[in-house]
Amino acid sequence: MKKVTLLLVALSFLATDAFAETWTQLNGPLDPFGAFPQWNKIVLSADGKTAFLSGSYKSNSLTYPLFFFSTNSELTWSPVAFPASIGNVNISADGSKLMIIYATNYVSTNSGVTWDAVTGSRNFIAVASSADVKKMVGIFPGTGGSIYVSTNFGATWKSTMTLGSSSAWYSVASSADGTKLYALANDPGTLIGTIYRSTNSGATWLSTAPSVTKFIDLYGVASSADGKKAAVVGGGFIFTTTNAGASWIRQTQAPSKIYGCVTISADGTKITAVEQSIPPG
Repeated sequence: MKKVTLLLVALSFLATDAFAETWTQLNGPLDPFGAFPQWNKIVLSADGKTAFLSGSYKSNSLTYPLFFFSTNSELTWSPVAFPASIGNVNISADGSKLMIIYATNYVSTNSGVTWDAVTGSRNFIAVASSADVKKMVGIFPGTGGSIYVSTNFGATWKSTMTLGSSSAWYSVASSADGTKLYALANDPGTLIGTIYRSTNSGATWLSTAPSVTKFIDLYGVASSADGKKAAVVGGGFIFTTTNAGASWIRQTQAPSKIYGCVTISADGTKITAVEQSIPPG
């Protein structure tokens, strides 16, 4: 594949068939401020045509949110009006309903045109939800944190598994019905990541095979609708599973990049991994 050099553009790599290892480079949204944004979440509708991408950029020591959407399979992107505070975004199966979890929770039922604040606000660094956004899983920043689950659109939350004091949560993902969950944790001291999975809506968790958990810095995870197929980015690589996380393989045909987040279509055939913007120098 011919190398393309682009400035102030978020680069993403799209797999037309997630498990046939065929990858194509696409252009993400233009960076309107020239500030090299950091992308933290990308989500797809069930048909893979509608996508939402959230991130942030820094200017004069302050952090500002960025939020874009695409309705043509990520070929072009447009900015979305968003609430004053923005965090991680979740999307319903048809692409019309969105939920943002941050210091205040917000819900949109018209693809981000308008937003309403809801109760149950939590300052999570990552959230994931069922297709109807009713069942949710969230994680806090910092070491020794717990995983929290909600069954009422984020109104109330229950703590489940808690990490050891030397590890911190980074990312979570959910199947369409909210029963199969994935979570990523990293040890800041050793920089070794671990993938956890649950098949009972977060009641119990298991770690995955050591061959994958030893890769450095696992940043993002995404799940198909049935939860059997999933993708993880970390250590400059993309990993996939077809057996609900029992084993993982590296997508060797995908370029090695610093990926910040990943998403997968409902049927598991399409994966998009987003490369972080790195300032020159």
